[in-house]
Amino acid sequence: MGFEWDYRNRLAKAKYYTDTYYPSGDTVTVTFPDVGEKTLYLTGWKDYLYDVHDQLIAAEKYGAYGEGGTLTRAQQFVYRQGHCVVEFDDSGSGSVAYRLYGPGVDMPLAVEHVVPPADPNPAIRHVIWTLTDQQGTVRALACDEGATFETWHVKYTAFGVPTRTGGLPALVNTFYAGRDLDRFTGLYNNRARWYDAGAGRFISEDPLSFAAGDANLYRYCGNSPTNATDPTGQWIDRLAGAVVGAIHGALDVYAANPDASFWEYLTGAGLGALSGAVNPMGEFISAGGAILGGIIDVHNGGSFLGEGFQAGGLIGGLVGGGYAAGKAAFRQAGGKVAGWAAARAGFSAGAKTFGIEGTGAAIGFGYGMVSTGGDFQTSLMYANWGQMAPAATKALARGGAGLYRKFGGRSRRFSQTGAAFGDNIGSADEAYGVIRSSTSDVGAIGRNTGIKPQNIQKVKQHVFHQEHLLDRYVDYGVPAEWGRFDSSMDIANSWKRLEQGTHTADDLRWLRHETAEAWYMRKHGPGYSAAHDAATRYPSPF
Repeated sequence: MGFEWDYRNRLAKAKYYTDTYYPSGDTVTVTFPDVGEKTLYLTGWKDYLYDVHDQLIAAEKYGAYGEGGTLTRAQQFVYRQGHCVVEFDDSGSGSVAYRLYGPGVDMPLAVEHVVPPADPNPAIRHVIWTLTDQQGTVRALACDEGATFETWHVKYTAFGVPTRTGGLPALVNTFYAGRDLDRFTGLYNNRARWYDAGAGRFISEDPLSFAAGDANLYRYCGNSPTNATDPTGQWIDRLAGAVVGAIHGALDVYAANPDASFWEYLTGAGLGALSGAVNPMGEFISAGGAILGGIIDVHNGGSFLGEGFQAGGLIGGLVGGGYAAGKAAFRQAGGKVAGWAAARAGFSAGAKTFGIEGTGAAIGFGYGMVSTGGDFQTSLMYANWGQMAPAATKALARGGAGLYRKFGGRSRRFSQTGAAFGDNIGSADEAYGVIRSSTSDVGAIGRNTGIKPQNIQKVKQHVFHQEHLLDRYVDYGVPAEWGRFDSSMDIANSWKRLEQGTHTADDLRWLRHETAEAWYMRKHGPGYSAAHDAATRYPSPF
């Protein structure tokens, strides 16, 4: 098997070779350790196509005969929340597979297999239930065909090679750890990269590099496949960052005062864990600086857990935070392909993060000197807390926003004073759906505000329809992601008031802000943070 990669290090083509003569005209010569040189013949290949989210959306399989090869199978995939929910198979009967998932990640429940009608045959439809273990691995399949009930059982090696795929339903491709198996290559699609269960490793490096917390960039789940899964292809990064951060934070408190209270230890460990989860690379560098500082102190006759440990951790944290933020911004801006523009974006993000965390450290140190009457080590502890606080705050904000969207965002009503939506709209998502489907709002807002309708339409596309590069937390090592803006009750109500002519000054200020933001994105690229900051002439009230 041979592989080709695209410019974003995604699998683009897989070629299958055999040592038996095949009249394809495409050969390679390979030297084997015990056999020597052998000529291998190409028998077929498969092309892979991805969307902007790096999700596999199409695959075409070719046989290596005929000019340019002969297409033998074409597949298309539709996603929802990171799961492939519909698979179209254009070969043969043109069947379709609809997949049902549970509320968790990679929790397959069932596949509905539909074969379209072909005269004189009616459509064929049946449901195959996937029975999984605690890791999401499909252990059995069950299908009720009316008069018969058929089951299939699947066994695996420790790293996930199914011992049986022949005889299983062709459109059931979800197997080990709930991930999709490509039967042509025998590889699992683990989103960020492909996993070779036969070798027990990934076939490409971890996109997070050493920030993932593993010196072996190809290793799967720390070589512990029975105890963990890796649904994203980036397993240990944030967990390792949180663990190292918690230990580092607690030791920093001990260095300042071995007799510190439980709450001081909890604060130090908590800030370290949150900061490490948001920015693993920064925490690893910080911990390395602390260890180096402690070693220098010991060499000079001092204690390992002393001022050197604290100061080294602080300096390492500032350097690591800036480095990680700059590296993330560099990658998001296009990396080496984009050249100087990406380097400038990386430097800017790194300097910004260094400044923010440095300010926090200075405030913490000053507070410590004042509150303790000049105790240097305690002040260093507060400086470390101040340095970690921005990243920890981002972690809490993102976690709180996620909990709100999951548990609270859909239950809150629109029947507030001045709201334009009534009790028949139960959530911001529903209100956004109403706005997206409206054909009269753009003209009405134009008449009510005096703004050209074409500009109103651009704002509507920008706020309610388009996906953007959401990069607000790149400075803290959180990768940017493509997506629509989160639904907001305030914005939905503002839009409706503008349509009805009952708008306020805040509504107009928000509209001007979004107009400026949309213009900036069209001119300078999809990054949200830069556009939002550039539109500060009209600050959004929401």
